[in-house]
Amino acid sequence: MILSSLVLAAMAPAATPMGDTTAAVHVDLKAKASRKWEYELPAEQWLPVGTQVTLAGRRFEAKVDGEALLIDTDGDGELERRIEGREDRETKVHQAFVTLQDEFTGPHSLRLTKDRSGNWFWATSCIRTGKIDGQKVTLIDQNGDGLYGQPGVDAMIVGSGKVATFQSDVVRVGEALYAMTVDEDGTGLSIQPFEGATGMLDLATDLTTDGKLVSAIVVSEDKRMSFDLALFGEGQSVPAGTYEIHTAKIGLGSQRVSIDASDMEKLDVEAGEETNFSWGGPTHAEFAVMRQGDELVIDPYQVYYYGEGGEEYVDWLPLGKSPEFTITYTIDGNQIEKKAVFPPNC
Repeated sequence: MILSSLVLAAMAPAATPMGDTTAAVHVDLKAKASRKWEYELPAEQWLPVGTQVTLAGRRFEAKVDGEALLIDTDGDGELERRIEGREDRETKVHQAFVTLQDEFTGPHSLRLTKDRSGNWFWATSCIRTGKIDGQKVTLIDQNGDGLYGQPGVDAMIVGSGKVATFQSDVVRVGEALYAMTVDEDGTGLSIQPFEGATGMLDLATDLTTDGKLVSAIVVSEDKRMSFDLALFGEGQSVPAGTYEIHTAKIGLGSQRVSIDASDMEKLDVEAGEETNFSWGGPTHAEFAVMRQGDELVIDPYQVYYYGEGGEEYVDWLPLGKSPEFTITYTIDGNQIEKKAVFPPNC
């Protein structure tokens, strides 16, 4: 009996983990409409509806009719759906949801919004999901062309988070790196272990902040690889090359501040080496002071905050306490000091 069991075990195919084989593996992706959009994209695009919406080369006609939008949802040229949307009480912007699909393409679910001038815009509300090594992977048509196989253009998430990177030629799942290609129609993707040179990129260790790094989206110089370094506190193994921080965000409780990294240095990752980057506090502010008669005027919307790595801190949510400005001047040999703060609504 023991011998028979051994023979059967030898004859049975080995249950090899995906990361232990160099063969490409295909993963099926399913389309899913997301009515309650919760995803944060690295470069979300809202496109004007105009007289048509074009997806994967297929045209869906549209027409504004008073306060409503008429739209062809099945590609037959007939404007069979009338959309008025629901008005947001605070912004007065109308929002709606629709799914477009014909016999050649789709489904493509869209978020619709109408501004105060009556102009309609749309952005994707459809995701494609599957699993790699048991982890969820989500693909998003970020630029709204109805296609999915575009690294550096479309967006993706590995895991259950809501913050997306750009779609990448190389993805990290667990502790493994995979080379990835995506079917243009979004129905599937293929992966195999990445075999190129790698190095470590660490953006958390030398970040000085009282908060937490919520997201840190980096992209390679050729825009074909993208990673969220906030997911890995002690750094992440990435393909060797040059990267730049595209977007980042720091949080403290419910508070958030975004980071404009456009003036930050590029990050060179060499094979077998670790790259760290010093940024964060102490921060400093830059602003202009204008004299109007006997008064000094500081515009609260022209105060700019910078960190040690050249990053700019923008979009503070909620608005925090005003910085305190100290103005020192001399009259008749006497030094006078005055302090000022912005009103609470600034």
